[in-house]
Amino acid sequence: MIGGLDFYIYDRGVLQYANFGYFIHNPHWGKGMGSEAALAGLKIAFLHLKLHRLEAAINLKNFRSQKLAKKIGMIKEGIRKHYWYENKKWTDQMIFSLTPEALGIKVRRPFRPRQLSKNK
Repeated sequence: MIGGLDFYIYDRGVLQYANFGYFIHNPHWGKGMGSEAALAGLKIAFLHLKLHRLEAAINLKNFRSQKLAKKIGMIKEGIRKHYWYENKKWTDQMIFSLTPEALGIKVRRPFRPRQLSKNK
């Protein structure tokens, strides 16, 4: 396994957004695989999952990840204090975001998953 992507969907109501995560294992750093995977992830999020906003919460010391977020077009919004629990403590995170319009993808109405039918 080289790495992975994840989408933690926070809201399928009026916000339609998820936290977007990505990682590449150390032996594969610096080979362009992270940006290739992350760009594919953006297409999955906006075209297939039909999300309207992605956020990436990145540790302030993770400069490689911040650089990758900028490279794929994400915009730095600011810092959320004590936002993420990692290494047994609450840490500040740099927040990057992106919407489909920035990639030239047409804006859609909010996606509403079909309700499950009730068995009678």
